[in-house]
Amino acid sequence: MRQRLVAPDNNYSCGKPGHVGLVDDLSPTASNWTDMARAAWDEPGWQAAAAEYHNKNRQSAARIEPERLQRPRPLMNNDVSLERAWSELNDQRRRGEAAAATLEALVCSLRRGVDAVADPDTARRLAELSDDQLLKVGERLRRLKLEIARAWSADEVAVLMQVRERLKCPATT
Repeated sequence: MRQRLVAPDNNYSCGKPGHVGLVDDLSPTASNWTDMARAAWDEPGWQAAAAEYHNKNRQSAARIEPERLQRPRPLMNNDVSLERAWSELNDQRRRGEAAAATLEALVCSLRRGVDAVADPDTARRLAELSDDQLLKVGERLRRLKLEIARAWSADEVAVLMQVRERLKCPATT
């Protein structure tokens, strides 16, 4: 037997909907679609549901820090092309992150073990990572499956992080 799901704070999912009979009385022809839509939206039940939704959902579900909103706001100007906005929003280098392909190439080369850091290409890729990306790489290396490569130990990941720090902030002599 199929059970009906009812949201506890939704008054409009219980009982007979208020719009029943409004659109059933009209045959769906092209000439009366506007009348059908107007009749459905003019129904008090729809208006009350829309008002309730609007009142409950005034704030976004995702909290975005004001600093992060400062960069995309100018991109909403009419003189900014969609291509430019897309480029600026998706340019990882502006956020201090390496490209996804760089990250994947790094993980692939690090399958050989911690000694792979001596390779110049691997070191360059490692230096491009943000702190968050470095943590994700460390997690991935710790979870490697045996048929792919040996999983890294916590000490090996710590060595990788130390090497990355030296690459990011070389000591001045």
